[in-house]
Amino acid sequence: TRKFYRTLSMLLVVSLLLATALCSCGLLFISSQNYPGGQAIWLLHQNNKDLSNTEISVHIDVAAAQTGTSRFAEEFRPKWSYSKEESLVDFSSFDF
Repeated sequence: TRKFYRTLSMLLVVSLLLATALCSCGLLFISSQNYPGGQAIWLLHQNNKDLSNTEISVHIDVAAAQTGTSRFAEEFRPKWSYSKEESLVDFSSFDF
């Protein structure tokens, strides 16, 4: 019976490790969906690939910055500029 309990405890440990890994993967996916600002800047880049060599100015407002738009999400495009200036009133100088 000792061997039975050892096998049972090993199965329990392995099962718990697998359950933990699955839960972590599920929660990682859920949390990645919680950043609409990051999704927005990704879509901006995806939908405007043809403009990569055009001078473009992008303003990132406070709400977008708080929900995932960050400097890390900015793709290297030599002629694109990004602004996070908060005290703007006139947005006419920005393309997006």
